Amino acid sequence: MNLLSIFDRPIAFHRPLVTITGSIMAALMLSQAIYWSRRTTEDDGWFYKTMAEWEEETGMTRREQETARAKLRELGFIEEERRGMPAQLHYRVNEEAILDALVEHGIMSADCTKAPNKNARKRHARLH
Repeated sequence: MNLLSIFDRPIAFHRPLVTITGSIMAALMLSQAIYWSRRTTEDDGWFYKTMAEWEEETGMTRREQETARAKLRELGFIEEERRGMPAQLHYRVNEEAILDALVEHGIMSADCTKAPNKNARKRHARLH
């Protein structure tokens, strides 16, 4: 076995999320939630993940997950909903709240959060 085979499933960790959450664990969970929210088949962005799956992917214990989830809910960065029988916990990332926090903390400018102008591509093309 070589070293690279041990590290075959890296996950993205977005450092600016530590600044807006105030927690490495909350930032780690939010980074992973953003990843899964972009890969869900649900049109409204909801995805399902078990506590065991969170632990397998992030290494976070049950207590760390619960603390991180509470922080993310408090900040309005994630929504949770129990669905089905037996109940399964579904998550949805609140991108608008995250973008607002990034602007508030000076990590990105308010201009970056605005929808692009439909003529921007045409103007850019004329500059070349």
